[in-house]
Amino acid sequence: MLIRGIRIAMVIIMTGTLTACATPSYKAPVERTSGSTAPGIHGIWEGSSESTSSALYYVDLRLRLQIYDDGAYVLSATPGSRGNNVGKPFIEIGQAYERGRDLVLRTEDGSTRVLRRSGDTLYGMAEDPLSGRSVIDRLDRIS
Repeated sequence: MLIRGIRIAMVIIMTGTLTACATPSYKAPVERTSGSTAPGIHGIWEGSSESTSSALYYVDLRLRLQIYDDGAYVLSATPGSRGNNVGKPFIEIGQAYERGRDLVLRTEDGSTRVLRRSGDTLYGMAEDPLSGRSVIDRLDRIS
C-alpha cells in the first residue's frame, strides 16, 4: 500500500515537472493573460519544500502561501530545523491563476512555479531559488 502511494505521488510530481518544463521562461510583466483566478484558489496554504535527494546538504523549508481574491500572492519560506540545511528564507510575490488542474504562480520578474492541485493539497517539483537544488513542494490549505 505504501509503495502504491509513493508511485502515485511520483506520477503527480513528474507530471507537474513536465508541465513546468513546458512553461515559457521569458521575462514579462506580471499580468493575468490566461487561466482563471477562480475563488477556489484564494486563501492560506502551508507546507514544506524539501530536497529530492538526501545528500550531505539538503533543503528543508517551511512554506506559507497566501493568495488574495484578486489573484495576487505572497509565498514565504523559512528554514526548517534539520541539520545541514542549505535552504534560505525568501519572500516571493506575484500573480496566481489556475490553468486546468495546475496553479501557476508568476512572479514580478516573469518566472513561474507550477503546482498541481488535488483537492486541498498542492504538489510540485521546482528548483530552490537560492541553493539551486531540486525540491518537492507540498502545501495544504489551512483557510
